[in-house]
Amino acid sequence: MHLLIVESHAPQDAQRERAITGLSPAQQYAAALQHQSPLALQCEVIEPYVEATAASRTQWERFDGVVFTGSIAPWGVDSAEASVLREAFTRALTAQRPILGSCNGLQLGALMLGG
Repeated sequence: MHLLIVESHAPQDAQRERAITGLSPAQQYAAALQHQSPLALQCEVIEPYVEATAASRTQWERFDGVVFTGSIAPWGVDSAEASVLREAFTRALTAQRPILGSCNGLQLGALMLGG
């Protein structure tokens, strides 16, 4: 299985965590998933807040599923700042990939699906 993990944390929050642990929150999420199934699971991470073109460059069809992580960003998924996450979610939907939302990712899914 090949999963795409979308970092939903703002760059400064991901960087702070990376400085403490050596991994961004999305990388930690990927590591936890891989720990559960190290031979059968591959994960890649994109950071749309860091690289605005990450969603458009990603070949979504290569992945078996997409995970949108949680976030401690001070804005909601419906705010202008979260437009890069909404674009990524739209691309995952367009590619017809299964999507898992964790915390902020679940709120994003609810918004994007009309909730």
